Amino acid sequence: MHPEKNHKELTTILVIEDDNILRKLTCRILSSSGYIVIEAKDGVQGIEVATECLPDLIICDVMLPYLSGYDVLEKLQQSEATERIPFIFLTAQSETRQLRQGMASGADDYLTKPVQAAELLKAIEVRLSKQARVTQYYSEKIHQLREKDGLTGLPNQNKIADAFEAVIADLPPEQDSETVPPIAIFSIGLDRFQLLNEYLGHGAVSLLLKQVAERLQQVLKKYGMVASLNTSEFCAILRPVEHKHEVVNIAQELLTAFESPFTLLENKQDVFISLSIGIAFYMRDGLALPEILGNAHTAMVQVQKQGGSQYSFYSVAMNIGRFNAVSLEADLRQAIDNNELEIFYQPKVNLQTGKVVGAEALLRWFHPTRGLVSPSQFIPLAEETGLIIPIGEYVLEESCSQLRRWQTAGLKDFYMSVNLSAKQFTQLNLHYRLSQIIINNHLQPQDIQLELTESTLVSNGGASIRRLKALRSLGLKIALDDFGTGYSSLSYLQQFSFDTLKIDYSFIHKIHQNPVNAAIITAIIEMAHQLNLKVVAEGVEEQAELEFLTKFNCDEVQGFLFSRPIRAEEFFNSPFIDLENAAFADSRITANM
Repeated sequence: MHPEKNHKELTTILVIEDDNILRKLTCRILSSSGYIVIEAKDGVQGIEVATECLPDLIICDVMLPYLSGYDVLEKLQQSEATERIPFIFLTAQSETRQLRQGMASGADDYLTKPVQAAELLKAIEVRLSKQARVTQYYSEKIHQLREKDGLTGLPNQNKIADAFEAVIADLPPEQDSETVPPIAIFSIGLDRFQLLNEYLGHGAVSLLLKQVAERLQQVLKKYGMVASLNTSEFCAILRPVEHKHEVVNIAQELLTAFESPFTLLENKQDVFISLSIGIAFYMRDGLALPEILGNAHTAMVQVQKQGGSQYSFYSVAMNIGRFNAVSLEADLRQAIDNNELEIFYQPKVNLQTGKVVGAEALLRWFHPTRGLVSPSQFIPLAEETGLIIPIGEYVLEESCSQLRRWQTAGLKDFYMSVNLSAKQFTQLNLHYRLSQIIINNHLQPQDIQLELTESTLVSNGGASIRRLKALRSLGLKIALDDFGTGYSSLSYLQQFSFDTLKIDYSFIHKIHQNPVNAAIITAIIEMAHQLNLKVVAEGVEEQAELEFLTKFNCDEVQGFLFSRPIRAEEFFNSPFIDLENAAFADSRITANM
């Protein structure tokens, strides 16, 4: 059979014509030319047949009973299934107005009766050929989108499995973990990508990612395939090598390639990007691609946590920590409802008056099986998962409620200090919630001090200044926590409104034996007082440290020398609390509690 006729036998054409003779004649011409023909005698039937059979092309008379040809075309174009079917009008009307109306309504061609067989077949051939080209074009585009990343042009996740299977298929049969050659999978992360995205903007970052992809391809194409996983992460499937040290050389070559800057042509700005590379091996670290790639990703994340710009091989120990974190997160989500969280309070002592003038609210988690979970474990996890929002709300509510109970019992001239996380600080309703808490507990705003770290303020830029002003407008006290451990720029003290600087315990420890720290602390105290800021030293554990801080006019101290963090009832009943004047009897009285 002729190839063209073979193709036509797969092509279905719908003829909609109310004139029975013309319809049969048209169907006979098409059938004799090898097309599959279906017919309808009016517009309503034509729509039903088109919707059910989805023909490759429709020939339709303009003047039909019930619905005109224009109405038929309009109805079909409203359906996703039929809107792209080529549509040819047949009509006895040949005026220009009708021609324009037909083409404007979306028809592909307009033939005037009586139409010759050759003219009809030619029009059909042209429309089907055009439709085939359009279909092929979009099919190729869809194929590209399925297999390539739209931004970088690199293979995407759909191609990774094919590349991995091709590498495995080329291995000699009956390989085991001892004999299989090293087949490495790289998980490649861009370090500090979020910061670049915020600084450069979406447009510039898109251009930058294209350059990153090109550089990755330049290095890795001779060793295997590189693919895009998401905006800031790539992976590479390497071909087998003889020795593991060759994989190390490839990783090092990739790191070296990224030591050179990228240039953004828009502003001729040089941008440096470093990589974190996690490496896992076929068989040693898994048999299935998702498992191996997941382990490589775990190693990559570990590298990023250590500062980036290096590579690391996956080890089972990495996943132990990850699984523990997943389990810990599940437990933390239930901790509030199960009443496992409790607030402890550590007293703050005024060195000039010798009185306990405040307390810092510190969260503790008593798990039924894990026991006491360290805040250094669950606070970062709460920050990462967003659980810090409800947990922080609980701490604010409970500590302010406790302060009110103490005040009702007779405690005077006393403030409560509460740590505010970065996520809490950026909450849009923070100002409103704090107002509610103060009003509901009948507190004075100056009775509450919020402690924020330098990193929280700096990471939020100019918005931090506005938020701090809003909090200060409530009358709240603001303390800069862990001063000296972060950016410690004096310009921040001028930009932001604070009442207090808290010196980190790392500077206080053995300060009487450390001349460098001693000089730093004395300078901080003097500078703070010139700026009308109060200074609080935390982590005071030895009498010599207390004497040093007293000598150089530190305002307040807290630490184990006076008291560890303790429960509310123990705090209120402690010897250093005097309901008449809130004084502590002796600076060493609770040192051994």
